[in-house]
Amino acid sequence: MQSEASTFIAHVREKDGQIQSVEDHLAQTAELAALFASAIRLPLCGRLLGLCHDLGKFSSGFLSYIRGVTGLDGENARAEAQRQQGKIDHATAGAILIWSGLAGKGKAGAILAQMLSVVVMSHHTRRGMRDFISLKGGSPFLERLGWGEGTTSFQGSLAAAPSPLLEEIRDLLDSRE
Repeated sequence: MQSEASTFIAHVREKDGQIQSVEDHLAQTAELAALFASAIRLPLCGRLLGLCHDLGKFSSGFLSYIRGVTGLDGENARAEAQRQQGKIDHATAGAILIWSGLAGKGKAGAILAQMLSVVVMSHHTRRGMRDFISLKGGSPFLERLGWGEGTTSFQGSLAAAPSPLLEEIRDLLDSRE
């Protein structure tokens, strides 16, 4: 029997329709990110980024979107989902989790929280890291962290994510290495 978490879809391969669950995607990405970050002696940061980058895909909104845009729910759903392309946030939930787990841990924790949260929020940009300082002195970064549940699906994603995944993320956030 499949776990409830495995019903959440991260990707559907175009050539053969193979579905990758969010749970598998995060685990595989975490392995690769840890390996890549080992080159700069930051494997735990890499692992944390891999586990958190798509945390918001554990949401009914994203599931509906991915099922629609890939055609799993038929052509009518595909047309509606295509209108939603780029509007379903799935990165902010992971950034909020990192921020909430590290920002209160002294200056070093706050700096690390900012850097890692920005990486998660920026993981789909084609031009590198997002600019999170406005010319008017505001902070689009802090504004985004404050987006509500309707946009980020933070609480819903936490509720749907498997416990072992969340435990590993919390262990990494609490790590002193």
